[in-house]
Amino acid sequence: MRREDEGSGVKRNPFWICRRVTDGVKCNAINSKTKRKCPACGKPRPAKRRPKHMAALELVYEQYVALNGGEHCGICGRKPSARRRLDRDHDHASAAARGLLCSRCNRALPSWCSPSWLRAAAAYLERKR
Repeated sequence: MRREDEGSGVKRNPFWICRRVTDGVKCNAINSKTKRKCPACGKPRPAKRRPKHMAALELVYEQYVALNGGEHCGICGRKPSARRRLDRDHDHASAAARGLLCSRCNRALPSWCSPSWLRAAAAYLERKR
């Protein structure tokens, strides 16, 4: 097991399945992760697919600064440190860029929450005071 796989909770397959089609027949050969070409059909391993919501991250950092109205966290207003820039935030459902967040706010804001859920959570917290 590689060091970056330890403790991540993500199970990685030690193989890849060739899905290439030749003359209407799918190869389906099981290949080792170290193989760059399928020994059965000789075709190269397909490129990894990038999730659609990652398209928002193709914008450069300066575009996020302009979108956010300055280089500060969109929630708490914190400025970036000398060693770490702010995180680029995007909507996982629509892949739209939202702005910049500090690492603390970015970790606290789950990707599945909606504005209505946040309003309900705020009302709950205010009620319990």
